[in-house]
Formats: sequence, C-alpha cells, structure tokens
Amino acid sequence: MLGRIVFYYQIVVEYYRKDWRLMVRIHQRVHERHPELDDGDVEAAWESYCFAAVRIPGEREMRTGYDPQGRYIEMVGVLLADGVWLVYHAMTPPSKKTLREIENARRRGY
Repeated sequence: MLGRIVFYYQIVVEYYRKDWRLMVRIHQRVHERHPELDDGDVEAAWESYCFAAVRIPGEREMRTGYDPQGRYIEMVGVLLADGVWLVYHAMTPPSKKTLREIENARRRGY
C-alpha cells in the first residue's frame, strides 16, 4: 500500500509546473453541456479540490471542489502524456453517485 502511495505521489509531483500550479485543460464538452461553468471556475475547483477518488492511480481522478463563486463542482480528469490534466466532465452540484464514490474512496484510504 505504501509503495502505491509513494508511486502516485511521485507521478503527481512530477507534473507540477515550476510555480507549483497544476497544468489543466478543460474539454469543450464541459462548456457544451454546462454553459454556466467557464474555464476559470473549473480550473480553480480542480486545483483546490476538497475530496478526490482515484480511479486509476496516476492516470484518472474524480474530484469535488468549490469554484470562486462558491459552487460545489464535481469533476473527472485524466492525466495526459504531456503532464497536463484534461478535465472532461464537470457539473454542479455533484451527483449522489459521485459523493458516494468519493466517500468510499476516503474509507479505503485513497
């Protein structure tokens, strides 16, 4: 278990910029399905997330966080080969299924 956490930590830290900010891209699909969310809102919520559920360590995560307007946002992102997180799903408010998945991940220790 500890080896998995250290491996995950090394991968995530490796992809930070020198100024310690994550590199994030927002997929166009997010804006098409949820026009109330803009890039800045989703990026701020992704970078300052409250809870996360790791689906595939070092590759895919589900996160929940607050945007600058105080809205609680559910997001799913994948880590691309160039070290950028691509957020391909975001919506507000988070669904019950998402909150349940994150709670289960917290219980497992992810």
